[in-house]
Amino acid sequence: MPYNVQAILVVLLAIAGFSGATWSFLRNRPRISLTFLLVTALFLRLFAASSHYLHPWDERYHALVAKHLIEHPLVPTLYDNPLLAYDPADWEANHIWLHKPPVSLWLIALSLKFFGTTPFAVRIPSILLSTLGIALTWSMARRLFSTRIAFLAALFHALCGILMAQSSGWFSTDHADTIFIFFIELGVFFAVLQRERFRWRYAILAGIAMGLALLTKWAAAFVILPVWLALMWDVRPYWKTALAGLMMLAIAVAMAAPWQIYTSHAFPTEYRIESSYNWKHLSAAVEDHDNGILYYLRKSYEFYGVLVYPGILVAIFLFLRRRFPKGAGALLVWFALTNAVFTVAATKMGGYVLIAAPAVFILMALVLAWLQDQVERRPETRRWSGVAFMFFAVAAGVPIIQRLNVFNHIPPQPAWVAPLHALERRLSNTPTVVFNDPHSIETMFDTKAIAYGTLPTAEDLHNVCAAGYAIVIIHEQGKALEFIAPDNVSVIEAPAALWEK
Repeated sequence: MPYNVQAILVVLLAIAGFSGATWSFLRNRPRISLTFLLVTALFLRLFAASSHYLHPWDERYHALVAKHLIEHPLVPTLYDNPLLAYDPADWEANHIWLHKPPVSLWLIALSLKFFGTTPFAVRIPSILLSTLGIALTWSMARRLFSTRIAFLAALFHALCGILMAQSSGWFSTDHADTIFIFFIELGVFFAVLQRERFRWRYAILAGIAMGLALLTKWAAAFVILPVWLALMWDVRPYWKTALAGLMMLAIAVAMAAPWQIYTSHAFPTEYRIESSYNWKHLSAAVEDHDNGILYYLRKSYEFYGVLVYPGILVAIFLFLRRRFPKGAGALLVWFALTNAVFTVAATKMGGYVLIAAPAVFILMALVLAWLQDQVERRPETRRWSGVAFMFFAVAAGVPIIQRLNVFNHIPPQPAWVAPLHALERRLSNTPTVVFNDPHSIETMFDTKAIAYGTLPTAEDLHNVCAAGYAIVIIHEQGKALEFIAPDNVSVIEAPAALWEK
């Protein structure tokens, strides 16, 4: 069945699932409604993650490092046994890989250990946590506001195409960001519980969530603290609130510090390089990610749908006019602080501000509920309430079609996948080094070979042979090699499709 036909069927099934959620909610069956939302969202994420290859952005690097962590959980490596000289600052081709903290990589490694070394197994933790995040959004919105707000916010979360793409590896920084968003939302969820009923254990759990977020993707995890303070602002006595906040912060730092101390001593060169690289994001546009001051404003449509602009503006207006219930201010802090920090930073990438996505979903739900209330107060406009709701839901659902690749001509399997797998099947079980491989990271994930994307020099051949490895050089059909390969080197011809990206 053609991929576009499959995707259209999936969209139709999603419409049926979300309609079931709406029907259950309107009949005052919130648990059934939430079940419909979670099952439908999980189904969409499973479909988006069904491609049988690693996506050519960050996913392939995360997958390979995680594969190696199965054997040595405390030594993250890209090239596990680098036979040739390498630049430790080149995170796409180095040995010790500290480009991301370990938690997301450990979760992927655990999945690979139990489910096998496959692209789908790489995505399982992200799929599950991305779906569970919808339940957190529902629970936070219900506890802060109402079941109606919870349903709408969870619906918007389930519909968000960019989060589907992220959890399935289609979007840069993919699984690290998906897991990062989950732990940040988990920390805010425990803050909501503590606002509802002050218990020391909630501060401890929020600190643990913040610590796990720090161990997933660095300092942006601290956004949990100001959101927590905004939620606890009017909770008395103040000394108790301050002590709980300090305890939460101390737990988070205590969890993150051992990894920093360990890597700084075990891998001082790589640690110094990555630490400098992380701070450089604030002052310089690394890897040409200089997208202008209005970048995140422009990207908001792709993230949340066309109505996010009036939705956020109305939310700010209602908050300033004190028309919003208590708790909405913390959501605005979450959204505004995240966008302000990353807008000021010189390096701008789309996934950075998605850590505030749950706040956006709940704010949009609050605005829609307020608009419905205004319409239903007037008999002459009451009949249009349902029409307005359906329009808003459809507008929010547009990114689903976009991110399921129905109409944007992204193939479910690029032309290079089949010849790469055919080539990998020809590699022997003996220790092998592959040269001139345009998909070297994928080859190392799929096989036990060491793969390089360049042709070897005579010195490279000598060193690899001396180390006892068999050598394979991939040769594009119709093109000559740059040198005559020695007799002990296998030359494999591959179709031009292998070099496609």
